[in-house]
Amino acid sequence: TKQKDNVDDEILPFQDRLDSFLDRPFFDPDAFEDEDDSTLLGKFARLVKSDYELAETLYVGIFFVVLLLGTQEVLRMQLYGDAYVPFVSKGA
Repeated sequence: TKQKDNVDDEILPFQDRLDSFLDRPFFDPDAFEDEDDSTLLGKFARLVKSDYELAETLYVGIFFVVLLLGTQEVLRMQLYGDAYVPFVSKGA
């Protein structure tokens, strides 16, 4: 039960709780059993089940695009300082 889990979490040392957290899957496509699930995660789970390589490629591509955009914005923030305007090609 939920209350028992909370008590167990308090008793376990930090390293064991960290190991338990890191061992949990980030995304479990088997949790989406409904083939008619039209949510974004449901569609991605269906893609993972049917074509894993394509789903992996899309995930990595999107992940790196997000990292690239974030890095560019942090660099622009550093360069322009107070004149920084998010997602605009030049400072204000």
